[in-house]
Amino acid sequence: MAARLTFKQKTSFVFWLIFTLGSIFCAAQSLYRSTGVEKLICYVGATAILATATLCLTLVKESTSEGYVARRKLKLYAGTLVFFLEWIFIVMANTHYIYFQMSSDRMRLSELNAVKKNFDLTRNTVINQIDSMSANYSTKIDNEIDNLKTEITNPYNPGHATKTDSILKRIEILIGDNADLMTNPPSPSNIAGLRIYADLNADKIRRIRDNNLATCKARKNEIESFFIDTNNIKTFEAIETTIEKFELIDELEKRNILRNSYTLFDKICKAISDISIPLGKNTLIIDIAKYKLAEIPPSIDMEDIATAWKQFFQSPNARFIWSIILALIIDVACFMFWYFGVLSKED
Repeated sequence: MAARLTFKQKTSFVFWLIFTLGSIFCAAQSLYRSTGVEKLICYVGATAILATATLCLTLVKESTSEGYVARRKLKLYAGTLVFFLEWIFIVMANTHYIYFQMSSDRMRLSELNAVKKNFDLTRNTVINQIDSMSANYSTKIDNEIDNLKTEITNPYNPGHATKTDSILKRIEILIGDNADLMTNPPSPSNIAGLRIYADLNADKIRRIRDNNLATCKARKNEIESFFIDTNNIKTFEAIETTIEKFELIDELEKRNILRNSYTLFDKICKAISDISIPLGKNTLIIDIAKYKLAEIPPSIDMEDIATAWKQFFQSPNARFIWSIILALIIDVACFMFWYFGVLSKED
């Protein structure tokens, strides 16, 4: 006839069951986030791990009891080893779940704000950079054209001296083409002819400049097209809506919008980085490195148990430490009630 459970054992069993169910829930949710398999499978796995750990603890308790115990050392050593391995995993999984619950919403809202801000900054910065560069480029060429015309119309130096050659070299760098003057310049005494000759050369340089600026404008339009694309606009609007109604949107939708926004932003950054703007013999490469974000949002990356712990060891934080403490309280209480309560033979 089986021995009746004492009041202490019954009470301990109730508390053990409460803490065990809490531990199973935390571990299963953590496995679900980390692996992506069906929730039912995760709950079965978490239950099996807790059950095995509890069984190992029972074997350890049995091995320390008085009297004859078959395979006492095997039960003690194997039970202790397997118990601690599974207990460590349970604590890691429960810590991961608690930390995720404490941090995920705050992180995701911050990431959504960051990607929205960087979308705006990238667009405004790149467009302003191109506009400013185009204006400066045009001004430089106009200044050099004025310098060249002054030299050509100089009756003592009709466009063929050292100073003129220096101006031409600077212009060639700017326009990226042969800026040689037209042949058969008028005689130094023909002031009107020199002015016409200077205007013709200036027109030649301006045509090349305008072609370069047209290329620059085409690259600008190409970049702007990323931000006015219908599908991309829908993503931008989804980001703003999610930020405004963050508390009302379910977790899966937040996650999908966040991942889509990061993927789109990374795609746009790579496309912009691949665009070069030739201006003369120089080529403008748009540098947006400081606006780039991680390929995967940190809050999504944190869904993996191993990644979350790796990040903690690399950069410890108080929130994670509190999660460890809470997980330890749950799991220590769970096994303490079992070992010293349910398995106790005292009244």
